[in-house]
Amino acid sequence: MENMIQIPYASTGSFGSIFLDYLHEEQKLKPFYTYAPNIASFESIIAHRKKQSINRAVLLHVLKEQYQSIDASELTLQNIAALADENTFTITTGHQLSLFTGELYFIYKIITCINLAEKAAAANQGNKVVPVFWMASEDHDFEEINHANIAGTTFEWKAQSGGAVGELATSGIDQIIDSIDHYLGNQAGKEKIISLFKLAYTEKKSLAAATRILVNELFKQFGLVIIDANHPLLKKEFSEIIRSDIFEQNSFHQVTATNTLLEKQYPIQVNPREINFFYLSENTRSRIIKTETGFETADQKNQFSSEELRAEINLHPEKFSPNVLMRPLYQESILPNLAYIGGPGEMAYWLQLKSTFSHYQIPFPMLAWRNSFALSNQKQLKTIEAILPSAESIFKPLQELIDAYVKTNSQNILSLDTEQQMINEQIQAIQTKLQNIDQTLLASSAAATTKIANLLKGLEKKMQKAEKKNHTVAIQQIEKIKEAFYPNGILQERQENFSYWYMHHESFIQLIKNNSEPLNKHFTILTID
Repeated sequence: MENMIQIPYASTGSFGSIFLDYLHEEQKLKPFYTYAPNIASFESIIAHRKKQSINRAVLLHVLKEQYQSIDASELTLQNIAALADENTFTITTGHQLSLFTGELYFIYKIITCINLAEKAAAANQGNKVVPVFWMASEDHDFEEINHANIAGTTFEWKAQSGGAVGELATSGIDQIIDSIDHYLGNQAGKEKIISLFKLAYTEKKSLAAATRILVNELFKQFGLVIIDANHPLLKKEFSEIIRSDIFEQNSFHQVTATNTLLEKQYPIQVNPREINFFYLSENTRSRIIKTETGFETADQKNQFSSEELRAEINLHPEKFSPNVLMRPLYQESILPNLAYIGGPGEMAYWLQLKSTFSHYQIPFPMLAWRNSFALSNQKQLKTIEAILPSAESIFKPLQELIDAYVKTNSQNILSLDTEQQMINEQIQAIQTKLQNIDQTLLASSAAATTKIANLLKGLEKKMQKAEKKNHTVAIQQIEKIKEAFYPNGILQERQENFSYWYMHHESFIQLIKNNSEPLNKHFTILTID
């Protein structure tokens, strides 16, 4: 059984102003993107994309190579083969190579991507649209990806990292899987998730290879194509922009100018560097910086003259890794892409990039947001209906929820406002008498007034605290519900791993897909049992 409650994103208090304004197509943001986020825009996007050629032969070659040892579905293989056709396009989402997929929104992003690809294809007969997952295998922030919160416990992978995380060996993850196995005990469905993790992460392989297996197993039935763009042939396609941007600092100038306009109304998500590329070498990914004599990496392990750096880009473009601002341009230069699915933070920095895309004459895709869910069950829903004004109120601060419940359901008057007003009237009468006798006595009167007011406030708090004891059961229920929606004070989709739900619900991925509506402007509470 499932139930769906939709709530305006703004009512959750969990999303930034630039995302909310983009969602509602506010006029002030329109200069920062090309296409309105709706299905009707795809006709124009496709027409524009057809004028911009990419090297489909190289893309196809790399994908076939990367899928050699993968148990791909027939639909995925058909989608890969279709990319050779000029009438086949992609819709893409991407993410870091988080351990066991990290947080729930990893799943939501991919499902939104799959569903939007289906809708775009249905609305544009004669064109095929393929969903693509871009593995962020070149990232190096290990602390962001090395853990997963499963059934209330954090499992952490401890390993040495300094370079691109995709190249990390998965050694040690088998021990984490054993710990999860032991922790879950005899819970129903446990073997399903443990078997999946073992298939992906055991045996000697890289984190990128393991992530590909895991994501493929979860989504292959929908024809998802997974790409690791950390590949020499793909980087070669981008080498001219690598060279141009490092030596001419085009993205720095373009994004800086855009930020000057955006920051008048919004916080800036990402600030550009003069050089927005890293240099990859063994176990390191280090920023490239300009020096008086040429260039060097921030760790000072590599130095180049201008001529040497140009030669290195030509000979080994795979050693040059784009940062967060250049990755979107890399993606759009090697894929026939129509739209990018991102979270609120990603949407914000993509909006900083339109002028950079224009400079390099790369089509700027539609920006589409991932669907957002809070997963619940029927018991929790009944509790919410019984003790809270609405499902929407669950997004309010915990103390505010408790105070409102106690105030609404108390049979006693918990305010001393009336008494305070009566006292104030008496004090005014006293002050009139004092003023007639001696003006200096008014200071003592004011001090006494403040003291009385503070005493009454203290008594009021004690009354409310005592009254809360009469509603202990309901307060505990509110706290439990709040923890379910905001575990550890963080929105559920940004904290919990998919494992618990995958274990306990048959066809969990299909269930989310059935309830995921691309370009939906509401946050969804999905109640499943």
